[in-house]
Amino acid sequence: MALAPKFAGHKLASAGAASAQAVHTIELYLDYVCPFSKKLFNTVYKEVFPLAEKKYPGKVQFIFRQQIQPWHPSSTLGTHVKPFLCPQYTRHKPKAPPQSWGTKPSNSITTVHEAGLAVLKLAPRAFYPFSADLFARQTEYFDVNIVHEARNETYERLSKIAGAVGVDEAAFLNLLRVDDKPNSEGAMNVGNGVTDDLKLLVKVRIQPTLSSFSRGTDEIPNRVNRPHAARLVGVHVSPTVIFNGIVENSISSGWTKDQWDEWLQKSIV
Repeated sequence: MALAPKFAGHKLASAGAASAQAVHTIELYLDYVCPFSKKLFNTVYKEVFPLAEKKYPGKVQFIFRQQIQPWHPSSTLGTHVKPFLCPQYTRHKPKAPPQSWGTKPSNSITTVHEAGLAVLKLAPRAFYPFSADLFARQTEYFDVNIVHEARNETYERLSKIAGAVGVDEAAFLNLLRVDDKPNSEGAMNVGNGVTDDLKLLVKVRIQPTLSSFSRGTDEIPNRVNRPHAARLVGVHVSPTVIFNGIVENSISSGWTKDQWDEWLQKSIV
């Protein structure tokens, strides 16, 4: 339930909740490109939070946890190709990646989550309005709509959503744009202005083994994963709701305001 100060904009709470001695916390693990996350977010943001403010002032707070889903194809393409771009592997001179791995530059689904992080940096209070607008236009960022779009072009489109909720578009793009030239030290894979924050959210390291390269096969390398922070609390998919540190499996993305009201009456004491 802890929230780093830099991610304070993830919290949705009434003014009284900040100073209350006993506050219940509802964490929402959501992915911007998950239709079910959109459904849950809209219900909570537009109906449940106002209800909680009215009936339980200062007693409940919500936290938006950005749940990046690596199994979205446009997110994992970059991971599949990465070994061929890393000096650690070039000395093994592997064959070119199979056609099935994808040869076009990937346009990672993480771009939408990077956009959320940029808003957090520039205008924390705009995070929820931005998220609401992004969810409303989520299909524009599904795989089929960005597969032929350059990464910086996606950021350009996202900047318009950010600008509509009061975020400085130029500053937003300055944080997100990826340069097409090496930096002053010659590094060519330095990310952008929110990469370090994204790493804090993800907390996962994927390390392909060299076995498949040494065998000269085309198979996707095995990976040793360090667990995502969400996995440590039992979160595997989006959306997932955690109440006071415990996964609440009874809550569904399809719940109505009335169902939430009934659950809140039993849970908020």
